[in-house]
Amino acid sequence: MSIAEQAQKANDVSKAEILWALQAMNTHQSNSSQSAISTVFAAMFPDSAIAQKFSVGETKMRYLVKHGLAPYFKDLLLGYVKNVPWVLMFDESLNKATQQKQLDVMVRFWDPKKNLVVSRYWTSVFMGHATAADLMSAITSSVKQLPLCAVLQLSMDGPYVNWSLYENFELHMKDNHNIKLLNTGSCGLHQLHGAFMLAVKATDWRVADLLQALYTLMKNTPARREDYTDVTGSKVFPQKYCKHRWLDNGPALQRAIDVMGDMALYFFDKLQYAKLFDLIKQVLTLSHGQAAVERGFSVNKECLQDNMDPTSVTARRVVLDHIRSVGGVLRVDIDSGMKASCRMAYSRYKLELESKKGESEESKKRKLEEEKELDNQQKSLFMKMSETARMSYSLYEEENKAVESVASIRGLKTSTIFNHLSEAIKIGLPLDIDRLGISARIIDLITNVIRQPPINSDISRLTPIKDQLPDHVQFHHIKVVIAILQRRYGSPEGASVIPLGSADKSASVTMATTSRSSNNKSQKSSQGSQREASAKRKLPAWMVNSQSSPSSGPKKVKKKGSLFSK
Repeated sequence: MSIAEQAQKANDVSKAEILWALQAMNTHQSNSSQSAISTVFAAMFPDSAIAQKFSVGETKMRYLVKHGLAPYFKDLLLGYVKNVPWVLMFDESLNKATQQKQLDVMVRFWDPKKNLVVSRYWTSVFMGHATAADLMSAITSSVKQLPLCAVLQLSMDGPYVNWSLYENFELHMKDNHNIKLLNTGSCGLHQLHGAFMLAVKATDWRVADLLQALYTLMKNTPARREDYTDVTGSKVFPQKYCKHRWLDNGPALQRAIDVMGDMALYFFDKLQYAKLFDLIKQVLTLSHGQAAVERGFSVNKECLQDNMDPTSVTARRVVLDHIRSVGGVLRVDIDSGMKASCRMAYSRYKLELESKKGESEESKKRKLEEEKELDNQQKSLFMKMSETARMSYSLYEEENKAVESVASIRGLKTSTIFNHLSEAIKIGLPLDIDRLGISARIIDLITNVIRQPPINSDISRLTPIKDQLPDHVQFHHIKVVIAILQRRYGSPEGASVIPLGSADKSASVTMATTSRSSNNKSQKSSQGSQREASAKRKLPAWMVNSQSSPSSGPKKVKKKGSLFSK
């Protein structure tokens, strides 16, 4: 077999594999269903050289679609959009497979090859929250490749969050591209009844004048009507349109839509109307509803397979969108560019795997460094305590023993152990205060008593504080809460008040819940950091203010430098 024959055979095999991948996407076959297809084809067609060389399995189907066909079709679509004005369309729905919101982004434009307006899928963005800021970030990042200087309109539904997004996007377009978007309202189908006049006026496009002109153009002009019929073969003409009776113009509007294609053909035939035809194409490009985007939600469900990552979902949608846009698998033009893109798919796939591996290793390395740094920080804090306090803390926190057990082992009073644990809290070590029986309610009770008269942040004696509290709140509860407040507001050792003015606003109260099982110290340090972030308890916002409690009576003078004074 000559080199040319070998090349032709390889070319035929590539075409067969591409055709099968297109058919698999068009019929929503899973990647796993391709595991034995090559063997089946070889057995079905033993006399076919192509079938014997055909090789598409689960992995190859995945990278052929994601790294071969999808990038190629996306480049084709980008080539179309670059040359015409276009409309940006979006909508989001829940993707049950990934348990994320899937924001589908589509483009609407005049296709010169088909000579009509088409709506095409561009990409999807997967997200959790969908605030206006989140949507803005997702949309702007997803359309970076598109020519934003040619955007006519942002088409969307009408929730308030979308209008907030619209304002942000409109400002973005004005500041970065000097473009003013056409505001035709949200989904036009919702605005047609009862608000059509306002919607038309909001566009500043004088659509009503255009429709009136279509009627006037063919009114009382026999010669023009004859020319129109000769060019288009149609004897259907625009109906009268009344500017002042909006809701009665349904028939005239429908007729305008029906004859728009023939009118465009007529204008195109007359060279003097070429610029007007460009205007008509842009008018037709404007979105009048979200149906195209919302139909894609059902396509998303058809494309989904178990454990499919978001980028694979997007790739399948891109391929399926192209197949449908050309009218079926067999109408896809499998040219040399597509074959070259598919031949490069495996190389792109390998690069993706290496990139993910590198990111994973870098993430592990960064995590180990963070754990080591946290471990060193906690060791440094640990060494700041007295030796006896370190022993008590280790038994309670490291070995998970109860306060009573620690006191028994060390031959000390439980009150002494609470003093040691309070010392740990003050310097910032993680401590499981839940096991001490201190709830958020108890912290609030004690804090309120310390804050209000007659205590006024005076912590020099515990008995006056205890007298103001319910019986179930014990002295050791008070000690621990005072330690928490001292940690939060930076009270110096031995101070009789807790001064808010000297507080380090960035200092946080450490009240982390530790795990009963610890494999090693660095692992425990990492867990302690996570627990510290999740278990912080904050004083009510009104307490941080210098004003008195909303429920309190007349303002009373507090001690200078106390917890709640300026």
